[in-house]
Amino acid sequence: MRFSKRVRFRPIEVAIMAVVVVVQVGVGVPSFVNSRKDSRLQTIISNLKLIEAAKEECWANVPLPYEGPLLCTRNGLTDPDEGYMDAWPSGPVTGEYVENHKRTNPTFRGKDINAWKADPSGL
Repeated sequence: MRFSKRVRFRPIEVAIMAVVVVVQVGVGVPSFVNSRKDSRLQTIISNLKLIEAAKEECWANVPLPYEGPLLCTRNGLTDPDEGYMDAWPSGPVTGEYVENHKRTNPTFRGKDINAWKADPSGL
């Protein structure tokens, strides 16, 4: 009669493997959440910089003195003929980008670039 040698894991080995997996998940999940938050923040800041650059370029092309209606609004910045942006940015989370007036920074959810860098809560 032959005895087959089957390899079996002892209960302590299984427990150690489970602890290792739990520790890896415990380290990986917060890291993933933080990287997602950082990515959203960078997208918001990038979109606000894009709007600000388009506004500056638009106002640089306005002949002075200018007394007419505001040209460098969302519609003027994304105008197919003379626009300075291909499309108005959206996302990465719900909210609206606002171009504001000439000497005011654009905002997203009421916060400008500096406010988002100082307090990224709400992502």
